[in-house]
Amino acid sequence: MSMPRRAGGRAGHTPSLTGLAAERASGALLCDAGTVYLRDGQVVHAESPVAPGIEVLLTTGGG
Repeated sequence: MSMPRRAGGRAGHTPSLTGLAAERASGALLCDAGTVYLRDGQVVHAESPVAPGIEVLLTTGGG
């Protein structure tokens, strides 16, 4: 999987998901909140250390 890149991007500049989608980028976009994985410009997976675990989701379900 190649790393997302923007043509003509500035050093230290974080590309937007809209721009990466337009470029059909593939790879992992890392940020403070976690990681977003792209394939051909589409988000295929996202991870975040602050997201609740499955145990929390199962015990706090709506009802």
